[in-house]
Amino acid sequence: MTDVTEPTLEQQIEAFQHQSAARMPSEVQERLKARRTELVQSGIADKSLKIGDTAPDFTLPDANGQPVTFSTLLALGPVVLTFYRGDWCPYCNLTLRAYQAILPEITDLKATLVAISPQTPDNTLLTKEHKQLTFTVLSDVGNPVARHYRLVWTVPEAQRATSANLPQFNGDEAWELPMPATFVINKDGTIQLAFVDADWTHRLEPAAILDALQQIDSPAGTEYGLKINNQSLPVLNNRDASRFEIVLGNQVAVIEYEKAGSVYTLTHTEVPDDYAGQGIAEHMTQLALNMIRAEGGQVVPVCPFAKAYLQRHKEYQSLIAHDNNA
Repeated sequence: MTDVTEPTLEQQIEAFQHQSAARMPSEVQERLKARRTELVQSGIADKSLKIGDTAPDFTLPDANGQPVTFSTLLALGPVVLTFYRGDWCPYCNLTLRAYQAILPEITDLKATLVAISPQTPDNTLLTKEHKQLTFTVLSDVGNPVARHYRLVWTVPEAQRATSANLPQFNGDEAWELPMPATFVINKDGTIQLAFVDADWTHRLEPAAILDALQQIDSPAGTEYGLKINNQSLPVLNNRDASRFEIVLGNQVAVIEYEKAGSVYTLTHTEVPDDYAGQGIAEHMTQLALNMIRAEGGQVVPVCPFAKAYLQRHKEYQSLIAHDNNA
């Protein structure tokens, strides 16, 4: 199992940003922040493929120029498909190394990890060798596959002089990039988890990938639940009532929320007195957070129980909405 004492990917990114800020002029920092904000506000990420969509098939060359077909990989089991910008992107490099670290767990869950970028095969080979990646890395020159997954955007001409030299890395003059994205895809081609963020400093935690794969691997498929008195009880997202719930006979344990876009504000947690002291609130919160993470959502913990849970469980820190100070 992965060493839980290791820093999360979010913590690694924060450490890198702290180090960069110490040596980067403030005007450069502001310029990069403005670029990210502009892309996020464009709404481009909302157009990408979502949970429940069918992942498009494709064939791309790997780092050695050999063709790899997506449907052939799916025949072997689930696929974790991650799109990255290029070898020049430090956030991509941190992400690829973090995913490399959980490759044994991914393999144990009978899944295949694949990374895709618009770089030429030669530059893809450099990425694979420099980062010592042992999983498949593919070259999507011209971004045809990223376009099918609705991830592509064009670097504005005014920004190109202060951007990475994309023609050198990608072998064309299009100045196009994919948004960083990670999909967990079931054997039937259905997207089980979709994480797409126009802010390229935000990346999917490795733990979320393993959670999604474990749900695929479990007999219950996509059902989230816990056992009480040897009875399996699912945690349901009752969207009509705006709450996560477990039905306990004629009673219900709930986590109430308010939802705006992809952000869940967790307002109240309650477990019937007859079931107090059995850890139900703890397990229900964990499973609710896994469900939110699987659909690419974020949380604002308002109720005291949710706040305390998130403070204890650092692996869920990446779910907290970035303008929240919990």
